[in-house]
Amino acid sequence: MPRLSGKLLTAFVIVTLAGACLHFLYDFVPNPVVALIAPVNESIWEHLKIIYWPFLAGALVLCRKRGRECLGPWLLALLVICAAMLAAGYLYHVIAGGESLAFDIGLYVLLMGAGFLLAAV
Repeated sequence: MPRLSGKLLTAFVIVTLAGACLHFLYDFVPNPVVALIAPVNESIWEHLKIIYWPFLAGALVLCRKRGRECLGPWLLALLVICAAMLAAGYLYHVIAGGESLAFDIGLYVLLMGAGFLLAAV
């Protein structure tokens, strides 16, 4: 397994924290523009916004000087982690009827980390 750079680990922490803050943004600034990037309600679909936008922003920042070849793996990883978020959220919340906040936070951090690992390898 390749050694991850300090820049990549720093980006992971910042992106993960940005997504966590994004979860509460609409409560503080309730308007239609914010509703485009921040979840408005507690649906699984709306929670894709907290993983999609920060990960995309992080990928764009990390690849800004390296060309388009760099962005491909990041966009593929973004697609994979969004699909995994929908699948795991559906299985846990709808099928199993779970309501654990710890599960939701753990899933979010796990998928964000998986996205960074998939894109970096």
